[in-house]
Amino acid sequence: MTTHSNLPLVRPEAETAKRILDIFFLGDGSSSMTGPPNAILNQATRECLNEIKTEAKQHPEVEFRFRCIAFASNAWWLIGPDPVSIENVIWKELPANGGTSTGAAIEKLAEAVTEDKMPEQGLAPVMVLLSDGGNTDGQAYDRAIDKLDKLLWGAKAIRLSIGVGNYFNRAQLEKFTNHPEVGVLEAKSAVDLANYIRYATVTASIAASQNQSDPGNVSTNVTLPPPPKQVEASASNIMLSAR
Repeated sequence: MTTHSNLPLVRPEAETAKRILDIFFLGDGSSSMTGPPNAILNQATRECLNEIKTEAKQHPEVEFRFRCIAFASNAWWLIGPDPVSIENVIWKELPANGGTSTGAAIEKLAEAVTEDKMPEQGLAPVMVLLSDGGNTDGQAYDRAIDKLDKLLWGAKAIRLSIGVGNYFNRAQLEKFTNHPEVGVLEAKSAVDLANYIRYATVTASIAASQNQSDPGNVSTNVTLPPPPKQVEASASNIMLSAR
């Protein structure tokens, strides 16, 4: 009788669970964004989502998910609140009408990233705030930032800010970002805005997806490449003055 006691035991490889990368976009839909800023924001975001979809195919070990909070006189989920796999995302046009309730938007973001709503073995999420002015929520903005800072996933996230035109509140946007080496990305022109949306969404997402931190011990030290330089004004480049 033939036995196989000396043969190596072959075990099927355990399927490796995908790491989850959540991307949150907070887009200013206030009336001061009317015209070129709003049109460029929508077009650039749509193109960046296509780039992320392409990038996701290069990282099958990572599940890219996207959500967007729009804000004007209040804040609402433009895409969400449930996460949407990047391949299924269809961009919805961000309007331009109303005030600038940035605080309400960050409050919604904080509510979405509590530990019970985020994956245990997720990668550092990417959070991008874009605005052309100062928030109209008063001290509610600072309270929302404080709430986000105290959350595990709020603190571990890659948080970037894009200021549009000449009238955004730098101090407020600096409170949101946690990469001082990048600072507030100043979009003075149409090309700047498109480049910075791409940098903050696509480039930051790639950096997060390549981060090798251990599950459950996500590093906050994701290294970002330098942002693109501002483009010199030219006759063919629309300058963005929000007022």
